[in-house]
Amino acid sequence: MKQKIGIFTAIILFSLLFAKFTSAHAYVIKSDPAQNQQASADLKTVSIQFSEGIQPNFFSLQLVDETGSRIDTNQARIDKKNPAVLENNVKGKLSTGYYRIKWKAISADGHAVHGTIAFKVGQPVNDRADAQNDKNGSTAPGVDQLIIRWLLYVGLSVYFGPLVFVRFLYPVYRPLLYKRKSVKAVLWISAGILLLGALLSLPLQVTINAGVNWLHAFNGDSLYGTLFTTSFGVLWFFAVAALLASIAALYWLMRTRAEKTATRLVLVQLFLLLFFSLVKAFLGHTAAVQDQGIRIMAVIADFLHLATAAIWLGSLFSILVFLPGAVKAANESQERQKAIYWQTIRRFSVVAFILVGLILLTGLLSSMIHLSTFRALFTSTYGQIIILKAVLFAAMLLFALFSNLHTKRQGEFLKKSVIGELILGIVVLLAAAVLTNVSPPVPEAAAPKAAKQDSTFEGFSPKFNHGKPTKNEKGPAVLEDPKKTLHATASGYTFSLRLDPLKRGPNTLYLDILNKQRKRARDLQQVVLNIRCIDMDMGESKIQFPVDKLGKGFVIKDAFDMNHRYLIKVHALDKNYQSIDKDFLVSIK
Repeated sequence: MKQKIGIFTAIILFSLLFAKFTSAHAYVIKSDPAQNQQASADLKTVSIQFSEGIQPNFFSLQLVDETGSRIDTNQARIDKKNPAVLENNVKGKLSTGYYRIKWKAISADGHAVHGTIAFKVGQPVNDRADAQNDKNGSTAPGVDQLIIRWLLYVGLSVYFGPLVFVRFLYPVYRPLLYKRKSVKAVLWISAGILLLGALLSLPLQVTINAGVNWLHAFNGDSLYGTLFTTSFGVLWFFAVAALLASIAALYWLMRTRAEKTATRLVLVQLFLLLFFSLVKAFLGHTAAVQDQGIRIMAVIADFLHLATAAIWLGSLFSILVFLPGAVKAANESQERQKAIYWQTIRRFSVVAFILVGLILLTGLLSSMIHLSTFRALFTSTYGQIIILKAVLFAAMLLFALFSNLHTKRQGEFLKKSVIGELILGIVVLLAAAVLTNVSPPVPEAAAPKAAKQDSTFEGFSPKFNHGKPTKNEKGPAVLEDPKKTLHATASGYTFSLRLDPLKRGPNTLYLDILNKQRKRARDLQQVVLNIRCIDMDMGESKIQFPVDKLGKGFVIKDAFDMNHRYLIKVHALDKNYQSIDKDFLVSIK
């Protein structure tokens, strides 16, 4: 048995390690001009290319000068030949100076992404090397997003629960059980919560698309654009229609006295809830998967994962809340009541085993689709949340296993176990709500096909083998931990480099240069950093590093705005104007 478990675990790890089909929110893979490039004064058009097609509404591309004034023609558009390209025309001839391309778009999965790209024209008199960029990426999930999605997941689970419990788990099936006060109340409340979450998801999406607050979420143009020009709008209509039909069936169920009609109405509601789960699977990260076949797999996996998890948690809730009362209300002997109780538990154990198996398999498949490598499971926020979900899920399984091993012990023991399992399940749903709003990690080799990497350093070729050293190549050490420092020597000097927080956006670079006496070099004329991404063509940042900042830290805001590997070329001049050069490689996560 242990050997089989080991083999199964190895297969899972191997699959995750070599997963190839990955997607994230849209990210920039190319821009013209490139970041920190020196562009021509006769530039006519600015453009950026994303990793995927973007939504045909709620996008913007502005060109601003150093004063913040717009110098574009206000004609931002999506390229008709390539829906992944956003462009705008330049108004007149550009003067010498620094410029920014400010962009915003909605990914195929409905998430907003934005950022800026800085470049210069000519050689400005004030040759600043700090044409800083703002953050580049998707907006972090807000409290409103987490609450609404958590309401959807909780409402769906609790709505599924009584329907499945009475129809399939309780051995003495009576449609009249749906009309018991407790069951009836839970069904109506959960249906209301689910519908409320679905309705609120529309203005929520408007705030994401249009970049407005909730007070302006019902603006006519923004609301119309979200409903009728984005993929979210069509799916929202289907989702709300399914819920309204389900509530109508619930109303009819509470009024009918015919058992056959009641049974059919329950099956109709279950079908509509499954349909709602399928619609939800089309929203989110699965929409960003480029390969059609893989996208179908992703949708099926997300649908089954959501539906089976909701049925499992809803059934747990029903066993805790409804089973004791249903047994006591049964007009049966005490011995018969006890038999009904444990027959229900045994039925649930079989159903739970199937559901848990599906949850594990679909969760594994989704991880393989949305994570580029096994390492990304530990180095990305998306992967770390998956780990948290897995830990919580494992704890739930331990509760279930412990209860199953003590099935002969009825009463408070089983009750406490189910309560513990249910509480963990609610926390898992919260983690799932967070995961929905967090972008999967950008693939490490996300370079465009036409990008050229034509330089090498110390025997390391960025363009060979996707930038990874082969067995015959010796590349430099890669800085991947903000708490660690890279050390290297050149021309009798010792270099040390550390980057904090080593994440996308502004970073503090701690650089120190020691002489042969192991003391900080005081006779340096200047220190210049040339920073370039080696995974894609983004241009090169040239930064004048203040000599008096050696060993103290210097904030760099514009160079590390995407999750890739960057080459930092340190160029210093000693008192005799002799060059001292050293290269470092850092990995931004």
